[in-house]
Amino acid sequence: MSKWFKRVMKERSQDLLPGETLRAATYFQSAGSASARIAGGMAHARGGSLAQERAGEAIQSAMQNASGRHHAPEGSHAALLPSPFGIFAVTDQRALVFGYKQGFFSTKILEPVAIYSFDQLTGMSYKPGSLVGTLNLAFSDSSTGGLEIPRVNKPAAFVETLGIPTV
Repeated sequence: MSKWFKRVMKERSQDLLPGETLRAATYFQSAGSASARIAGGMAHARGGSLAQERAGEAIQSAMQNASGRHHAPEGSHAALLPSPFGIFAVTDQRALVFGYKQGFFSTKILEPVAIYSFDQLTGMSYKPGSLVGTLNLAFSDSSTGGLEIPRVNKPAAFVETLGIPTV
């Protein structure tokens, strides 16, 4: 049982339907977040105002490249995925995407920003990586999205619990 499973049960159990069972939950970042931070950090490390401008450009470029791999037009199911982070929870009946507030001394799981029936969330696959793994989501409206799960949050255990195929 992951720490995110426990936190969802403690902080957001009121969002589960009567008789609904939480199967798994994990923290995620928007697709491209990790590569954006690395690119921005490398550009920023060079120092000076020009380097800070380049760091911003590097972050934007990395995020656009990652989001370009997914199809999330305005109004689609995938467009509801929050940025830059959230909590993805899967029950025996549906998937919930919670907002997440990251403070300096504490964090908080916020109310759901998206709830998907399994008729709407039609497929999931997982691509492992060295720092983050990417959970790819496919929706009934032909939109797609990606969530990065940092290695520290044990994405392999999340994927295994749900039987999500690895690509």
